[in-house]
Amino acid sequence: MHILMYYSELLPELYDRKGQILDDIESTAKGHNPDVKINGVLFFDRGHFIQLLEGEEEEVWELYQKISMDRRHHNVQLIFFDAVRKQEFSCWNMDVFDLEDMAFEPLSAEDLKKFRRVYLHNEKPSTEEVSRWVKRLITQPEARF
Repeated sequence: MHILMYYSELLPELYDRKGQILDDIESTAKGHNPDVKINGVLFFDRGHFIQLLEGEEEEVWELYQKISMDRRHHNVQLIFFDAVRKQEFSCWNMDVFDLEDMAFEPLSAEDLKKFRRVYLHNEKPSTEEVSRWVKRLITQPEARF
């Protein structure tokens, strides 16, 4: 079992269609991912995506490669791709959360990049910590970091 997190940005010229794009991404993921046993969650916040994918190594990596080629976004940055001891997101089938609709401060690209820097500088959070952060972000989006 593996977990992957990435960050990307919606192409600015597509921002006026973001609702349609998010609906399409969610519909496609919910239709495809159960077949390959991939779970996860996608956050969107003022032009920025952060997504967590969980499943078998090959399937998750293959999906990430496909996502990274998607022309709707750019600046795709892998935050981490690690083996996990247990599945944390088994109940989630690629739910999409548009955080800007929640009327809180935006989840800035700098905050996400800071999370990535911390991870990459060997202060690597465990998958359980990441799971807690994602679940808190869903239930208490005002907390952010």
